Amino acid sequence: METLSEMQNDCKTIRKLEEKIGKEKYIVMSYNTDWDNENLPSRA
Repeated sequence: METLSEMQNDCKTIRKLEEKIGKEKYIVMSYNTDWDNENLPSRA
């Protein structure tokens, strides 16, 4: 059984990873959106 402090450290590590992944996903998503906007005909 993990101690409380070990569990809290795991939570912090997971949160940091999620933040890192979230930022990378956001960058990729915004990049893809820009690419789509430039290269696809507008649907207006």
